[in-house]
Amino acid sequence: MRCKCSFLLVLLFFLIRSLQAQPQINYVSNAEQTLVENYENSEQKNLSSFKQFLLSTNFSKSDTFFENHLSELKDKIRDKDSHKKKTETIFKYLHENVLLQYNLNALVPDLTENQIYNCVTATSIFVSIVEEFGIPYNIYETPAHVYASINHRNEEIVVELTNPKKGFDFKSDKESLIQTLIDSKLISRDELAEKGAEQLYRESIAKTKSITKKQLLAIQYHNEALIKASNYQYTDAYN
Repeated sequence: MRCKCSFLLVLLFFLIRSLQAQPQINYVSNAEQTLVENYENSEQKNLSSFKQFLLSTNFSKSDTFFENHLSELKDKIRDKDSHKKKTETIFKYLHENVLLQYNLNALVPDLTENQIYNCVTATSIFVSIVEEFGIPYNIYETPAHVYASINHRNEEIVVELTNPKKGFDFKSDKESLIQTLIDSKLISRDELAEKGAEQLYRESIAKTKSITKKQLLAIQYHNEALIKASNYQYTDAYN
């Protein structure tokens, strides 16, 4: 998620003002509180990424959302299938049944209730499912984006969850990577015209780093706070 610095400063000012009367953080459950306050020693740290995400929501259907889709995929995937074949099946299934509409500001309930996703929630549910099938995976963060890959024999296969048509085994040059970010509303055409493809590539893509599911969870909380604060929900943003 990209935000202008001045906008962030304004949000931070109002957030701090709002929190002066906020005595403590309100958690959805004791499990979420344990996960956030004592991650390394919590039982929840061993949960898959998306199950950790679900701890932050009290939407009732979230309890069965992940398990129902996992069950459907277990009926479709054969044990003898290669990691690559299994992952391709998962990718197609998610885009046919789960990841139906992209929205940069989507939160976890948007996905579980309405199949609306962004790069963070999509990557989380994807890596959680491939983990269930014993497929080694990686999560990557750029300054403007999150994506995943899986390891197949001696090959790393990039999986771009925001590109339903060409995202599996994603290969591209700088121009097409920039276009993917534009299509995902992570950068604007005005930014492209102002800075050029080379500078945007350096700022938004080249500084890629591998992250853990703990760090992915932190990104989700960060995004959720910014989204709620931008909608003037300052107390909810704090919580």
